[in-house]
Amino acid sequence: MDYKKFVSSGLVISTCMFSAVAMAELPACRYFERGVLFQARAKVTEAIENYSKAIELDASYAPSYYNRGVCLTTFGESEKALADFNKAIELNDKYVSAYTRRGEYYLAKGDKEKAIADCNKALSYAPTNKAALALKAKCEK
Repeated sequence: MDYKKFVSSGLVISTCMFSAVAMAELPACRYFERGVLFQARAKVTEAIENYSKAIELDASYAPSYYNRGVCLTTFGESEKALADFNKAIELNDKYVSAYTRRGEYYLAKGDKEKAIADCNKALSYAPTNKAALALKAKCEK
């Protein structure tokens, strides 16, 4: 075998192996970022997969749960989404968007009292948040 081809082949193989290892060990933030990109492209299944992997690698990052919950609602997986919103709030008790989304869930289930409580909590942290204000208006109808 030609020495140059042998060395070149070895470099290609080691580069491919390094890339495979690097992909397998992406940090949680990279999976989160990929989830955001897939979500923006309406590739919700891929987004959920990436958020789930981010959670597997770092279970303390509230936005991964929140974003996965948002994606799950598009599939009608409201109970799973609720669990994700709850976890996001548990990890960050000032997560305005998570309170608002959870309030939407409660309103859809007919529990105005819980929906209003979540609206009020969200508005206590962000008094001008448009989503929370809109939800509160719906609750008061």
